[in-house]
Amino acid sequence: MIFEHWSRRLGLAATPLFGPHAGREHVAMLDGVAGSFVLSDAVASSVDDVRNSDIGRSWSWSAMMRHHVLVDADNVTVTSSSGSSPDRIRRRAVEDDLEGFLAFLERKGSPSADVVDHVIGSFQGLRARVTGSDTAQLNAFLALLALRLANPAVPADDMPDLIGQLAENAETFGLDPDGIEEATLSVDLARKFFATLLQDSRSGRELRIDLTVRHAGAELFQAAHLAPPVQPAQGELWGMSATGVRVRPHSLKEIAYTPVGLARILAEQSLQGCKIGADGYLTIMDPTCGSGSFLVEAIAALQRSGWKSKVRVVGYDISPTAIATARFAIACAKRDGVDFEVQAVFEQRDFLDDEQEVASAQVILMNPPFRSWPDMSKAEQRAVRASLGADYRGRPDKSMAFIQRAVRSAEEGAIISALLPGGVLASESGRAWRESLARLATPRMIGTFGDHSLFRFATVNACALSLVKGAAGTVAHDNDVQMMWASEIQGAASTALRTLRRERMAGELVSAAPASRGELSWNLYATPLQDMLLKPNWLPAPGLLKAEEREALGALRTRVSDLFTVHTGVRAGERKAFILTSAELDDLPAAERHAFRPIAEKRSIAGGAVNPTEYLFSVGEDIMTEAELKRAAPCYYERHLLPAKSALGSRARAGERWWRQSEPRNKWRTSTEPRIVSRQWIKNDGFAVDRDGAFAVVQGFAWFPTTVLKRAIKAAPDAGELVEVLGLYTVLMSSDVFFRVAREYSTNAGGGQITLQQKHVNHVPLPLIPDVIVQKPHLLDEILGWRGQFPELDRRNAFAAACYGFIIEA
Repeated sequence: MIFEHWSRRLGLAATPLFGPHAGREHVAMLDGVAGSFVLSDAVASSVDDVRNSDIGRSWSWSAMMRHHVLVDADNVTVTSSSGSSPDRIRRRAVEDDLEGFLAFLERKGSPSADVVDHVIGSFQGLRARVTGSDTAQLNAFLALLALRLANPAVPADDMPDLIGQLAENAETFGLDPDGIEEATLSVDLARKFFATLLQDSRSGRELRIDLTVRHAGAELFQAAHLAPPVQPAQGELWGMSATGVRVRPHSLKEIAYTPVGLARILAEQSLQGCKIGADGYLTIMDPTCGSGSFLVEAIAALQRSGWKSKVRVVGYDISPTAIATARFAIACAKRDGVDFEVQAVFEQRDFLDDEQEVASAQVILMNPPFRSWPDMSKAEQRAVRASLGADYRGRPDKSMAFIQRAVRSAEEGAIISALLPGGVLASESGRAWRESLARLATPRMIGTFGDHSLFRFATVNACALSLVKGAAGTVAHDNDVQMMWASEIQGAASTALRTLRRERMAGELVSAAPASRGELSWNLYATPLQDMLLKPNWLPAPGLLKAEEREALGALRTRVSDLFTVHTGVRAGERKAFILTSAELDDLPAAERHAFRPIAEKRSIAGGAVNPTEYLFSVGEDIMTEAELKRAAPCYYERHLLPAKSALGSRARAGERWWRQSEPRNKWRTSTEPRIVSRQWIKNDGFAVDRDGAFAVVQGFAWFPTTVLKRAIKAAPDAGELVEVLGLYTVLMSSDVFFRVAREYSTNAGGGQITLQQKHVNHVPLPLIPDVIVQKPHLLDEILGWRGQFPELDRRNAFAAACYGFIIEA
């Protein structure tokens, strides 16, 4: 059938639109981000009105996809869920370039009003009118959804007449009848809810809630679980456009949001080759289940694979609303019709509580809480310390304790797959934890995703890690580790994930990718396990350097840490209090201006120079009392510090000296030694020489030359004095060549930049320029050709390539 052919070629997960047993002429082609679409085979379809664009539009919108694609014998018709006019394309042209067609769908138009926002908008309207706890309100919402799912053919106007069946019907969906009674639903309330829910008043699209639950359920139930409290102004939501209401949080720093597309592919990968337990069940556990996204996707993946054996899903979470939502989500998945028995076990509990036994599982899928040590409460810190035991080091992230307990609790040979902060795989403080983890389990897949379109509300760089329980050499998966790297370019992660699925379908081993993959925006490759375990961090490198370039780097004897000691600049905290503009500084008395230093940071470091426009209050570290502060800078104190005193004093670790910066980094701030100053994130600019320590580095780095570099300068007088050599390094590091090399050791950020954090940059190969000039004296002519100016990018690239021994293609 057409969907099988398209699925294999595009790497999309194909699932019947109307359920497993409803026929294959209408299929959801799931990519997880912008590339998902509804595919209808007009030749095979028995639905006469399938050519009606309004029906296709409602289907795709209800399933949270941007397009309905209708394929007939000669043409492909694309109808956007947003309501734009359909596009008709010759079928042969589409099938000759399916990747191009998918790219066309991803580019075409903007996303329509989000169906999840529409549904959650109706939920928020309901919450504004019903009584009871958050759990009771959620139960009422889910019960009304369940009533509609059980009666899909009943006209919307007649749905309130079925309110008497609410509690009995809800029980079949795993809901608490008592919680529904607490919410005191009325017929009038149900009428308003269904009227708002089942039709988009702005576009006239009809909602097929069964399609939403089936294909966007994981997203929907996460949104329901995480929906912010109802604001007073939302009490009159009925009749308004739900998309006009902010129904989901902008950032989830402390609550784990699971990208559905990533949950889908991780579930598929983790279930490949899994084994049934001794009790005859395949047990899949999510110890931080939230709304059940991983478990729902695991059931769907098993159904797509033709699984027939018994399955047990186990979910733990500390949130009662999470457990209620997850139980409902799994009940919907079971009711949808799967070809195997599904037993569901959900418990409200803390997975880190060592006194409670946990289920023995063959597959563990999880998205544990991402929480840094300073952000944890004292009780959380004690729990993490106790859970890590002998492997406790430094200031661990909370996710590390969850992953370690999951690995310890899993059966031998079990698959454990988790999302986790990228820093956990890269930090020096996490190295002992990684080594301990490798003694318990063998890494088999690691992915890093610079494309944040996967993480709709995430505020941290997330990675994926998949392990097999059993130390290296004791399991079958110990030869190579599958590595996935995706840049920040939108669609890069999605393309990499689709390719991973396509290669799994074809039964191919993922090997080193050609340099043309994704225009260097992503890569999939295999790396020997022992090589990876010896690396200072486990983050996948892009792997995009040419073989001859890797050979040249291998011949270099020096790294950044050999030539520079890199220090982190100041983190001021309250910027408005500590940092003044030029005009604000000029407005102070002359006697107070000496307390400020010009700032070197992102905005001011460019073109090999620092052009400061702001100034940092830099003597606060030397002032011991508030009275002394008033005497030293009375006008600054009254105008800038005193208004911010409350906010400054409430900061963690502020102490009595509330005027100190959050992280002053004061050990080197008074040094007059020449150094390089840099931005925190760079691409091919952002370095400059500070000859005498005149600048305060804010949200950036100061690079002090080491003894190794100083000795090399003395041994090669033709290279120039220290300041001149530092200038040559700013040229080299402000190049595309250095960026490509450093990118192999660092992580992505928005705009294609990489971080210069020490844990990454210290390992970057860096030529010893004085030695290079001795070996390649013609470079002196090149340097003279710059005429004392910072050279243009092409000349910077040529100089860097010569230093590295690379060949730049014309």
